[in-house]
Amino acid sequence: MAVLDPKSNLILYRTYGALNYPSNIIYQRQGLRIIVDDIPNLIVNTMSNDIKITLERAVPYNVYLTPSAPGFEFIPTTIVFLSYLPPTQTFKIKPMPTAVIGSNRITWSKSEDESARFSAVPDSFFTLQDRPLFKEMKLLVGTTISRTALRAMSLPITISLTNPASTPLTVNLYTDKPAQPNVVQFFPQTVTFKPGETSKNFTYQTLTGAVSGLIMLSVDGYYKTIYYVPNNNITFEILDIDTTPPQLLNYYIVDLGRTYMYFRVSASESSWVSYLLTLRGTVTPSPEEVRNSTLRVIKRTKTDVLELQGRNGSNQTQVTKTFIYYDTFLSFTGLEEQTDYILFFVLEDLSGNYITTTTFNFTTLAKYYPARFNIMLKDNVNIPDLIRALGLITGLTANRFVINSAPPKFTIPEATEPEVLNYLANETVLYDLTILPNKTADDKRPIEYVNLIRKSMTLLVNEVPQVVSTYNVLSAAYEITAFNQLFNYAPYVIALNEYTVSFNVSLKRNGTLFGIIMLQGSPRPNPRQMKYGLNSTNYYLNKDTWAYVKFEIPFTNDESSVIYQVITFTSLMDNTLYDVYFVGENDLPVNPDLMDESQIQKVTILTQREIFVISEDYKYQSRLDIPIAIIFTLLLCPVSYTHLRAHETPEHLVCRLLLEKKKKKN
Repeated sequence: MAVLDPKSNLILYRTYGALNYPSNIIYQRQGLRIIVDDIPNLIVNTMSNDIKITLERAVPYNVYLTPSAPGFEFIPTTIVFLSYLPPTQTFKIKPMPTAVIGSNRITWSKSEDESARFSAVPDSFFTLQDRPLFKEMKLLVGTTISRTALRAMSLPITISLTNPASTPLTVNLYTDKPAQPNVVQFFPQTVTFKPGETSKNFTYQTLTGAVSGLIMLSVDGYYKTIYYVPNNNITFEILDIDTTPPQLLNYYIVDLGRTYMYFRVSASESSWVSYLLTLRGTVTPSPEEVRNSTLRVIKRTKTDVLELQGRNGSNQTQVTKTFIYYDTFLSFTGLEEQTDYILFFVLEDLSGNYITTTTFNFTTLAKYYPARFNIMLKDNVNIPDLIRALGLITGLTANRFVINSAPPKFTIPEATEPEVLNYLANETVLYDLTILPNKTADDKRPIEYVNLIRKSMTLLVNEVPQVVSTYNVLSAAYEITAFNQLFNYAPYVIALNEYTVSFNVSLKRNGTLFGIIMLQGSPRPNPRQMKYGLNSTNYYLNKDTWAYVKFEIPFTNDESSVIYQVITFTSLMDNTLYDVYFVGENDLPVNPDLMDESQIQKVTILTQREIFVISEDYKYQSRLDIPIAIIFTLLLCPVSYTHLRAHETPEHLVCRLLLEKKKKKN
């Protein structure tokens, strides 16, 4: 007899042994299952590939599994399911010299950070063989043809194993037809697979005198009889010396999401694509800076925002009818939703010829909004227990949940009448909760998690008995959106002197207002740059030139009431023109909506002049060798001390020295 899971079409439980008629068999589920994939046969001196082990349901705490079997090593020794990671992990099995040929068994030890929810893991069985079947284990080469120019470096060529070796495996490389050991150099000279590795790359460089021929591969030592090599040679073609840069034929987005972008670059020949991904506003770097990230540090051109640099080569394949040979693909993940990015890339052929920097702007897709919903309860509940139960269902961590309100159940302590007690017992309470999105992870919409909770009410009631199972949590659920932010009025100056300016500012709704002050004529930053205190090229502004204030408008029926605040900028220069910019955002709990560029408020100010009047007593005190007329003119004119220090000339130096001399006398 067996128990079949119709969804996965797998046998979950089996009976063993002979049964007398009639017999009663009872299966009782003790907890959530931990599922270990079938383990294929292992070969002596090799290792298994990754074997999956999966929790039936993600949980908001850590689970630890430790496998053991005599004569075998497990990598890792303990499998850890962290609460913020997917519920599927992998492990490898490595036979030791003491391993027994034939059937073997793995026993599992389980521990959980909280009270046990998972049932014990049943033993796993597998077979260890002395030798593989014919062609069962293979060593594969990624291409059969490779092309490169004379005196150039080839693109990487991949060698892969269908099963990893348990001891170092060496692949020797050499040329044939003709042999060219002195003019064709391999990097590395031999390819060595460390235990557990299944893929390695090598390249080759052609020197003067090299001609087209074959690259031969041979497996060294014991593994030569273990791994079958379907194709042990690569035809390489030597092209003429190339001095012409490659042509950029096409480039476009293959796939774009909230937090990822997949990009394709097509070239006229085998090429490298060096790239730099950053936020929009960064000045276009030189090709040398894109190709070498350290140059941006040396030249001090590296910005204060995300800069992701890398390099990728054209894909090589022996199938050319359905694949463009000179395509390069770039994949970017972990991006921020609804954000403007700029991609700089440089195309470089195998001879080192490259083109100028190409620029590509894109914006990730629109963000997800938080979802608000209610849960009905028969009685008061411990909030952490409720959050853990919701995490058990959704797989989300506790910080993704917000408790908006959790009112206590209404009670009358003095009540004794049966009718009153019965009425109170049937009373329920509604807890108001919010699920927050993750702005850099490609997961579900928060409202989809609410629907998942609705479908899992039985499990929720098992975890929290106070939950009313008949209440539809989706019926009153909604996505939280917010009105775009607005200014109540244009910011205006309320105080101004030589070094400081203050503004009266006001927003119509809850949110944050950001302000920056810049010398007149400076390029204006975009709203996102203003939010983070950056200039138009993504470098941080001086802390005294950036400010923000939060607005929390109390609930009132009087819509005419206006809340204002004051923003002050300090450390300014006197008698100087400044442009001041203001922008606001609403109060969404994750990734709030910023005003667009058309809503930025601009105010131009002129700081007051700082005046120093120097007494005529000093005009004869200078003994410096300059004309008296110049000294006399300088002493009678009003002087800005700030400007003296900032733009000091020999004449200004005289005035400053006289002032310091006067201070010493006093």
